[in-house]
Amino acid sequence: TIGNGAFLECNSLTDITIPEGVTSIGANAFWHCEALRSITIPKNVEEIKSSTFQGCSELASVKIQGNVTSIGYNAFMDCESIHNIVLPESVSEIGSRSFWGCESLESIRIPQKVSILEENTFTRCISLRTVELNHGLRTIGKYAFSSCSSLCKVALPEGLTTLEQGAFSGSDGLKYIYLPQSLGSIGQNAFFRCSNLTDVYYGGSELSWKAVTIYDAENTVAGQYIHKATKHYNITSSALNTVI
Repeated sequence: TIGNGAFLECNSLTDITIPEGVTSIGANAFWHCEALRSITIPKNVEEIKSSTFQGCSELASVKIQGNVTSIGYNAFMDCESIHNIVLPESVSEIGSRSFWGCESLESIRIPQKVSILEENTFTRCISLRTVELNHGLRTIGKYAFSSCSSLCKVALPEGLTTLEQGAFSGSDGLKYIYLPQSLGSIGQNAFFRCSNLTDVYYGGSELSWKAVTIYDAENTVAGQYIHKATKHYNITSSALNTVI
């Protein structure tokens, strides 16, 4: 076991090998180890706890082996150098703000068992271009993808029912989005300041679209973009593959 805060603010730590026998890494264990460059999570670890790697600004390589089921809140917050991280299929929970401010992160795939993306999960991931969401996802939480300015297109999965407040707010590079027929509500400010949103591809009919609850009215600053975007009905998510 690596205890809570075990290496907290060890600013000269650049690399560490965690033994295979380790089953638990405590909260804040590597908090603000600002010189740490790489880490491998052994296969016997089942949980990455809250703020474990928060503020590790030089951390560029993260390998998660095997059986991690939960990533705690703030776990990788402000890890500004991570370009890519592969989440194993064993992951079923991703905590709030877990990747907030990962400014170099370019792509992410959400495992099948994750049903809720908590609030601010990927806020300020300004290099994020590719997001792959699974069909087990039911809710995208408040401000989950806010200020992801490099995100140009995204397909929300069939089965998703709720897009919460501010989900994509400030993601002003967003041009194309696919919304599934299963979607029942779009929260306030979900597309606030998404000034380049031009096309909405929808899995259902025009009649079904009119039944979706959109909390921002067309004549509001927050609601104008989702309402005015060109709608394409009865479309599959694969249609986005043909969009540049």
